[in-house]
Amino acid sequence: MDVPMQRAVIDSLPAQLAVVNPLGTVVLVNEEWRRFAEDGGCSTCAEGANFFEVCRRAYGAASQEAVQAADGLRSVLAGTSERFAMDLTCETAHGTHWYTQQVVPLVGRGAGAVVSYTDITERKRIEALIEHRATHDGLTGLPNRVLIHDRLAQAIASGHRTRTVVGVLFVDVDRFKRVNDVFGHAVGDAVLVEVAHRLTECVRPCDTVGRLAGDEFVIICSASPAEQAARDIARRVRDVMSRRFDVAGHHLRVGVSVGIHVADRWEGSPEDLLHLADTAMFRAKERGDGHAEVNTGSAPGPATTAVALPGAQPALRRSGRDDGTGGEGWDRTGGDDGGFGPTVQRLLRVLRVTLGMDIAWTSDFLGPEQVFRYVDCAPGASGPAPGTRLPLSGAYCARVLAGTMPALIPDTQQDPDGRLLPVTFDLHIGSYLGVPLHGSDGRPTGMLCATSSAPRPELSQADLRSAHLIADVIEDLHGRALEAVAAGHARSMLRDAVLRFCRGEGRTLVLQPVVDLRSMRMVAAEALTRFDRPERDPAQWFATAASLGLGRPLEVAAAASAVTHDAATRLPVISVNLSPEVILDGALEEVLAEHDPASVIVEITEHAPVTSYEDLEEALGRHRARGLRLAVDDVGAGHASMTHVVRLHPDLVKIDMSLVRNVDADPVRQSLVAAIGSLGHRLHATVVAEGVETDAELQTLRRLHVDQGQGYFFGRPSERLSGR
Repeated sequence: MDVPMQRAVIDSLPAQLAVVNPLGTVVLVNEEWRRFAEDGGCSTCAEGANFFEVCRRAYGAASQEAVQAADGLRSVLAGTSERFAMDLTCETAHGTHWYTQQVVPLVGRGAGAVVSYTDITERKRIEALIEHRATHDGLTGLPNRVLIHDRLAQAIASGHRTRTVVGVLFVDVDRFKRVNDVFGHAVGDAVLVEVAHRLTECVRPCDTVGRLAGDEFVIICSASPAEQAARDIARRVRDVMSRRFDVAGHHLRVGVSVGIHVADRWEGSPEDLLHLADTAMFRAKERGDGHAEVNTGSAPGPATTAVALPGAQPALRRSGRDDGTGGEGWDRTGGDDGGFGPTVQRLLRVLRVTLGMDIAWTSDFLGPEQVFRYVDCAPGASGPAPGTRLPLSGAYCARVLAGTMPALIPDTQQDPDGRLLPVTFDLHIGSYLGVPLHGSDGRPTGMLCATSSAPRPELSQADLRSAHLIADVIEDLHGRALEAVAAGHARSMLRDAVLRFCRGEGRTLVLQPVVDLRSMRMVAAEALTRFDRPERDPAQWFATAASLGLGRPLEVAAAASAVTHDAATRLPVISVNLSPEVILDGALEEVLAEHDPASVIVEITEHAPVTSYEDLEEALGRHRARGLRLAVDDVGAGHASMTHVVRLHPDLVKIDMSLVRNVDADPVRQSLVAAIGSLGHRLHATVVAEGVETDAELQTLRRLHVDQGQGYFFGRPSERLSGR
């Protein structure tokens, strides 16, 4: 090929390309190289320049990237490396760009080398976007549960190293459900965004604000002094939340309850620490709006102390009257509600004492009757016993609900209806206050009432608002109690189901072929588990087992049955799924006890976090030395982005089906697949595409140099393999 033809060929290439001689002198560049040099004002990049001088000037003499780029070229020119590649950044007139630099030798020893630069800025941008979406809340932009756990784990580890405490604030928006019910979810979302904005105003740069879910937020104090910082932040949170919310043309008041837990040298998990802060928040919600509970403790378990945050505003307006009972009142409850009843009893006493009334109670509506459930009486006063039934037709509460009688009557003798009702004389009612209690559907299910035998002219609308606040708390407690009972029953049923699966009952093994995209031959099959309970998909059943503490036995049982299954033993390779934590717990010893590791691939999902890569590498290492192969599943869509791939150097990289679907028609997906494939091949890994469903996807994957494929196009998961 003559020289003009050679120049025409290299000028047609999209990458920036230069040929250097054995001394590193640039002897030939293509059009893209020249254009980049002109745009960047880099005259040192021209032909005749020394590449090592180009590196020094472009990156700075002390730049680590410059040193690596220069050393890579030297190794290729010296013949100690067959090729060299690295990713690097470059500041241009158009901003920061990412490039992949590759160096390959010219044919013939000592003939020089070809240096090329490929712009990968868009790929890096997409990777960063995927990483951000995986770790941040889509509505508020705050760190989500995944990143909160990661930050909290870092804070715990730092606390051990620096001997500092870790503080967690659990922030819950009070009565947020009513905002959604009354104003709609769009207004509710706007309120959550504003709450997130205000919370970020309350913290220091070293703290983390995140959104767990719904109306639950978390603040992590990761620097000393965490306890005092947590108290200060809670005060600021209370102050900023007291300001009116102006959203979508509505003017709202939104309160929060704050629970705080501070721990010194925490030995438990981040989830345990969050749970203790959540427990403190729940106690704060019981006590009333504007309160914060502060717990301290250094180990998982019950909090050691609980104190109110100084300066918190009481939820109830005291009337100035206190009968001094302080616990001498007559508590008559209608049974054990697992903590719900005693709390309601205390709230009744607070209401009665604060308003200076003789009796306070809650009742339930059952058909045409009201049934007294919880009753609190002053010393010497008498009232209906729990379980007493009275007809609704003659009661104050029926008229209050109908709107024919006021909810607050300071003197029943001054009320035209009240003074004539028989119940006024039967129960000796001189003053009355009553507010409805609502069920989850918003319908009245009972009443919260207080009466006195004497008139109480000092009672005001502020006292009525206090009663409504206590009713809100009782409704919340009742809902939580019902949910706790239902959750306990459901948990027991789920545990029984998972134990049955562990024994092999209701569990079926299916196999899905993995095909070489060039020869279209089946080279392996993935073992998948199906359950006879369709209300959850298989991934959800494994997650449920983990939440019940049965994740390890179910995973080990499924994997062990896969490698010993008759259909699997006739395959060249069988692939099984195991989570990192189960591998760390010695699962491979059981799964591979009587099986050749060389015929097994272990897949770990990218969605699963790894607590220690060093420990995981050690647990895998002795089996990989005997032939076991490792695959990273769901690459491109999971918790750890590319970290699993980079740290574990897997034998197979499996591209998530969300990137494979419609890859033939989507340039962005093509770029991501190409980027993941390039990374996998650099690590000498086989690249596998999951979820292949069409011939167009297959042809595109072939063009993108993907090695193997798996999906409905080749065969559905089945007890009998029937690949294409």
